[in-house]
Amino acid sequence: MDLCALGLTQYEAKVYLALIRRRSSTAAEAARAATVPRQRIYDVLASLFERGLVLTRPGRSTQYAAIDPKEAVDRLISEQREALDGLERSAGDLARDLAPSWSSGQDVADPLDFVTVLRDGAPLRQSRDEMCGGARRRLLIMEKRPAGDRRGIEPAGEPAGTAAKPGYRLRSTLRDLRAVFEYDLLDEAAGAGEIALLAAQGAQVRLAQDVPMRMSIADDSRVLMSLTDPLAAAESVTTLVVEHTELARFLTHAFDTVWTTAEPYDGATPASG
Repeated sequence: MDLCALGLTQYEAKVYLALIRRRSSTAAEAARAATVPRQRIYDVLASLFERGLVLTRPGRSTQYAAIDPKEAVDRLISEQREALDGLERSAGDLARDLAPSWSSGQDVADPLDFVTVLRDGAPLRQSRDEMCGGARRRLLIMEKRPAGDRRGIEPAGEPAGTAAKPGYRLRSTLRDLRAVFEYDLLDEAAGAGEIALLAAQGAQVRLAQDVPMRMSIADDSRVLMSLTDPLAAAESVTTLVVEHTELARFLTHAFDTVWTTAEPYDGATPASG
């Protein structure tokens, strides 16, 4: 540890180290030995004197002498302790002053805290998987083919049913597990595999000519829905995760409307109507 770490400036440390090498020195001698500018030496010596690290010896030219290094270090450590004690007292006062504001702030919530906005990619997949895997009593799913790609469905080229989406590792406690898929999803191996996977896990699956939107509803309280931008030239999808019981109940009624008009899935092809 050097003297600067104990609170001395570089000039103060250099002058003190120069002074301990002689019994005493004039200001000019100390400046030369410490390589400190002459115009700064008196300020530095005065600071060291005030801190009790340097003694003066009057004469035709004032002489300066360093105190014993052990005593100097003890004084510097004492200064640091006093400064730390003062900082702790100030920090304690600051913490007490800020505590009421922090406590009152805990009761202030963002009016949209229950809404999470996602874009396509890993966060969307993760949220969908967590919702499906976390549902305990009821899980309702509506799936349709996105206009421009296969977002949310396993990549094309995978054998049907071989790649279970993490979100479809469902709890055995589900009492109501229903899914409505668009017919078009049967045309691709990935879509057909996803449908078959849900059916194999006990889901009631139906098929519809047109599904209005991609949506999942878990436990009548949490909704994940994908909304396409009606003004974008290419498909742009924004997905919302909304934890809102009233909205979930309303959308459950919408799901039931689609459900009643859809046809049961018979395992491979749409059931004849």
